[in-house]
Amino acid sequence: MRTGIFLFLSVLFCDAAYAQQCDAPTASDVTICPGSSATLTASAPGGSYQWYNTASGGTLLATGSNFTTSPLTQNTIYYVQTIIGTCTSARSAVTVTVNAIPPPPTVADATICSGSAVTLSATAPGGTYQWFSTPTGGIPIITSPDYTTPALNTTTT
Repeated sequence: MRTGIFLFLSVLFCDAAYAQQCDAPTASDVTICPGSSATLTASAPGGSYQWYNTASGGTLLATGSNFTTSPLTQNTIYYVQTIIGTCTSARSAVTVTVNAIPPPPTVADATICSGSAVTLSATAPGGTYQWFSTPTGGIPIITSPDYTTPALNTTTT
């Protein structure tokens, strides 16, 4: 009878000592422009993903492998955990970095004779320059720091 009790207690201790552990999910940080939303994606190890606003406790924001934030104006950290069966993982932090809007580029005015073309050059602050034929929206004419206009017969901005 003692042997039976010993084995029963041994099984209980063994189960507690080797409780199932599950890995925390993987999710990449994201960078956006101010006022934009970010879509965060959790992957591995699978299961049911839950998105929170704090490292523990907090508010459940969404479930599923993808979570789209509201529009953000400052850097924000979100947390994701996974549930596989009865195992709840630790939470992984996912940072959304909000980049500042760069200042507009500098372009020198040019004076030309009617019917001539001119090459305009964008400088500062650096990065990728896109030239447009409209003040807002539209499709870029060219992506380059330099743009050579067609022959112009009127003042153009």
